[in-house]
This record gives sequence, structure tokens and C-alpha cells, in this order.
Amino acid sequence: MKIKTSQLTGAALDWAVAKAEGRVLSEPPPATDDDLAKLLPPFKLYDIQYVAEGKQSRWEVKEVTVVQFGIDHACGATAPSVTFKQSDGRIARGSASLFYLTREDAQTSADWENIGGVEDFWPSTDWSQGGPIIEREGIRLHRSHTGAWWAASEATPGAPISGPTPLIAAMRCVVDSTLGDEVDIPEGLCSTP
Repeated sequence: MKIKTSQLTGAALDWAVAKAEGRVLSEPPPATDDDLAKLLPPFKLYDIQYVAEGKQSRWEVKEVTVVQFGIDHACGATAPSVTFKQSDGRIARGSASLFYLTREDAQTSADWENIGGVEDFWPSTDWSQGGPIIEREGIRLHRSHTGAWWAASEATPGAPISGPTPLIAAMRCVVDSTLGDEVDIPEGLCSTP
């Protein structure tokens, strides 16, 4: 549903800021037993792993080779499992839901962990999240002379964007400068305050 940026509030505004910030908007679904039942081993699946190198840490995509899929009655299993070869050559076993079907889905999941998604992201009401965006973008805030509303503008010339609070005005400004004066918001967020 298209909504004017100047009217965005609540979850819809936070979602639009997340989109403008390049955050992951939805986590990809993991592989399922039904997905894997259609494939003949050996085939590739993708996982993510946490990598820490010195002061740097991040989630990265890891490719695995599935060598067997199904119910292994020899070990008393009653549900399908994935037998796979890890990048170091060791054989391991797990469930389909540990993996992603495509490298792109695995990368999206890694980005969800590295950059963040929309879960627990409320920049329009949380100064610890919205404040750094305001500072980074050089957004200027001005209170109306009646004190009834706030206006936000970027360091570059442009029409100010207003809102009932400094954070709402600033986040509308971020969305307007990145996504434009109208944003296509998911239906479920449109009525959420």
C-alpha cells in the first residue's frame, strides 16, 4: 500500500527507515525436507557461520555438499536427515532446516545477522537507534514556534519534513531523501501505530 512519507508513523515508519538503511526486511526461509526430497545427492546447500578475526567478526556464507538425504534406519532414525561434507572434509549430519537452498538466501541471512533486520528496530521512537542516523546524515531539527511540531531537513537544501516529535520528523526526512515522498508499505504495517 502506497503511503505518503509525510504521513508515516509507528511500525510503518520504522520499516521504511530499515529499507532506506539497507536492513534486511525479512529473513529467508530455511530448506525443508520436501525441498530436499526433490534433489539427488550430491547437491549443494548453504549455511552461515560466525567468523571472528582479531577485532573483526561477522557472519559468512558456507557451502556444504549433501552426500545423503533421507531416513537412516541403520541408526534408528525416524525422521529424514541431511548427511553432508563440511568445507574441511568432515562428514556431519543435521536437519534440512539448518540450511538454505540458495547462496542468495544464505547471504540474506548473514546480512540479517551482520547489518540487522527490522526486528527490534524502532528508530522513530528510540534515540539510541534514531540518534546516530540523525548525526550521520547531518539532519537538522527545528521546533515550530508554537511547539506543536518539529521539522527536519538534511544538510543539503530541500523542503523540510515535519512530524509530531523530533525522531519522527528526522526519520521521515531519511525516508524521503532515500525512497521518495511515497513508499510502498506492507499491508500489515499500515494500521500499526
